[in-house]
Amino acid sequence: MCGITGFVDNFNRIENKEQTLLSMMNSINHRGPDSNGYWISNDKTISIGHLRLSIIDTTEGGHQPMHSVSGRYVISFNGELYNFIYLKKKLEKLGAKFKSSSDTEVILTAFEYWGIDSALDKFQGMFAIALFDKKINILYLLRDRMGEKPLFFGLQNNLLFFSSEIRSFNSIECFSKEVSYDSINDFIHYGYFLDNKTIYKNVKNLSAGTYLKIEVSKISDSIDQFTKTVRYWDPKKPHTKNQYSNIDLATDELEILLKDTIRDQMISDVPLGAFLSGGIDSSLIVSLMSEISSRKVKTFSIGFDDDFYDESKYASSISNYLGTDHNELVIKEKDIIDFAASMSNGYDQPFGDVSSIPTRLVSNFAKSQVTVSLSGDAGDELFCGYDRYSVFDKFYNLPFRNIIGKSIKLLPNNLIGNIFSRSKIHNIKYINSHRISKLGDMLSADKHSRFNYQSLFMSTTNIDKLNILKFDKNMKLGKNYYKLLKNEKVLHFGDNHLETAMLDDLVSYLPNDILVKVDRAAMSVSLETRIPFLNHKVVEFALKLPLKYKYNKREGKKLILKNLLSRKMPEHLFERPKKGFGAPVEDWLKGPLADWMMDSLSSEQIKKTNVFQARGINGMISDFQTKKNQQGQFIWNILMLQNWMIANKVVG
Repeated sequence: MCGITGFVDNFNRIENKEQTLLSMMNSINHRGPDSNGYWISNDKTISIGHLRLSIIDTTEGGHQPMHSVSGRYVISFNGELYNFIYLKKKLEKLGAKFKSSSDTEVILTAFEYWGIDSALDKFQGMFAIALFDKKINILYLLRDRMGEKPLFFGLQNNLLFFSSEIRSFNSIECFSKEVSYDSINDFIHYGYFLDNKTIYKNVKNLSAGTYLKIEVSKISDSIDQFTKTVRYWDPKKPHTKNQYSNIDLATDELEILLKDTIRDQMISDVPLGAFLSGGIDSSLIVSLMSEISSRKVKTFSIGFDDDFYDESKYASSISNYLGTDHNELVIKEKDIIDFAASMSNGYDQPFGDVSSIPTRLVSNFAKSQVTVSLSGDAGDELFCGYDRYSVFDKFYNLPFRNIIGKSIKLLPNNLIGNIFSRSKIHNIKYINSHRISKLGDMLSADKHSRFNYQSLFMSTTNIDKLNILKFDKNMKLGKNYYKLLKNEKVLHFGDNHLETAMLDDLVSYLPNDILVKVDRAAMSVSLETRIPFLNHKVVEFALKLPLKYKYNKREGKKLILKNLLSRKMPEHLFERPKKGFGAPVEDWLKGPLADWMMDSLSSEQIKKTNVFQARGINGMISDFQTKKNQQGQFIWNILMLQNWMIANKVVG
């Protein structure tokens, strides 16, 4: 796990290339604190840097940038190639010689022997790669199939640059921080950036499962004129369903796949452990790790002093049953709130998922003992685990759904909030007017994908009219995403509404929210995370698995995962309602974070970013405080954007 960065400068825009490259590298030093290196071509046009977090072959044999034996290729590689030992043996049979035990050398040799496309087809792993082919003067930027590892690129003044994190570009003197208004519009609605967009107009996020082929000698002021984007893997392609006579046969196949994957992902030359929340996904990963490992698996979890959110007792019970070396950190609400106010500073661009707070805390806790940690992420998207899928299934085909939805939206916004705020039932107090508005939006949605995304994101009912955006008073929040929904076939991948919802999440919500959260939280403390469910063989298995083995109305969700886990432990240890981390953002912003919210969104601060209209923001906060709206998450997104822009001196 490392950081990569660099630039292509055909027109000598950068005078001191070495100093600029070192500054870019230093800005992401947290991604690779163990060592670093760089390479600048003889003609000074190509500069490539590398920050190393040593995991496989911690000797100098794994130092990067690395050159192929023939000298044709130079590589800077971030990630892990899990099947590198198998591929190394295949390459040795073809006559390849190796100087190290690193997976980086295997990747280089694979490209040399098999070519780009054939090698990628054989890789199993997570990666972001900058590869320069000296022979044909081509720079390749490559990203793994699921988007586990980040890779950004941009173009300004005929200068092309790339990096694991956008913050590197601040070291380039001519870099212009011109924001993308479309991206800002998306972010404040969704809390992250859609597709390949970023906060900046001239910076893109390389899409998962693609690589960029850059003709260095032809670099111009239009990136489309000298680049070619190639998609080498696509989960949206139609998949023929595998037929099993019963769920046990499907479970047998999944167990073999997961064990093989976890065995490969447990290869490490540094201490390794796992996150254990007590849920089905992480419990399954840890149970299989325990079967494979000859020693106790180190597990890590955090507990909360609020029983409503605390699941540490479940993690502890599972740890006791499996016999892991369990480590638990109990955090208080004050710890979370103190961290929340500075959260925007920890990301290379704005990020609105509040669950990144506990993810950062547990990563920091795990780093005190291990350098690599496996997690159970992606089980929900692959095996129908989110609660909203059940809601989706319940309401999508409801008779007169649109009429019911529109009726709900006509109810006074503060009426429902007042009803639920008086409830004495603890686990219902957060079912406020915002969530009822959200249900109204879902039910009145005219297309499948609108319905799914309304189930995931917040309602903006009664917010659009406040005109909070300065750059376009008439721009509706989320407008850009809905443009994509004009052609429903583009987003309708699955055989039915639930499979389509899961695939929507797999190609958008997962890489743009969940994987960003995991990568930035872990890498901020130099911890490598590995996600067994995202091995593409496991993903393809899940896509080909009939829905009946994932979900039905009577038995619920994640049926095949629960069937497999029941082979490892008693069902009472994991059969319970899903909690997750649903932070009480509304309570925070009306209580301990109220002063911070008011200071951050004061008229004086609003002027500094030139994105929002003070009158619209003040009206939104006033409605929020008087319970005319319950848009806590929406306000949180605005706070994250506002504070990030100020911290990074970005102006709209």
